[in-house]
Amino acid sequence: MKNTDQAIDKIIAQCRLIFIPDTLEQINAMQNLINTYYHKRITLEALNIAIYQHSHSIKGIALTIGYEEIHRISEIMTEQIRASNNTIDIDTMLMFITSLADAVNIHRK
Repeated sequence: MKNTDQAIDKIIAQCRLIFIPDTLEQINAMQNLINTYYHKRITLEALNIAIYQHSHSIKGIALTIGYEEIHRISEIMTEQIRASNNTIDIDTMLMFITSLADAVNIHRK
């Protein structure tokens, strides 16, 4: 059993190394989507859907590798977007994205 636990710990450690830069890329993509919205190239609904997809992806992996705060923020984002029927305003979205970036940066090495 000990070897299995060590193998799982090794896999989680490797996933964490990949997760942080990947999540930072997804946060950057979300910020770019907001800029695209500001330039009237996508609708608020399309923006919400794209942000939802990014935050949903982050949410699942964060929980799997033990980053509870990142998971919690992403979960709140996805729930709020779903509950609003894809109409969350930009200020709220930016607040979530900033909180998510702050939580991710705590784990950067």
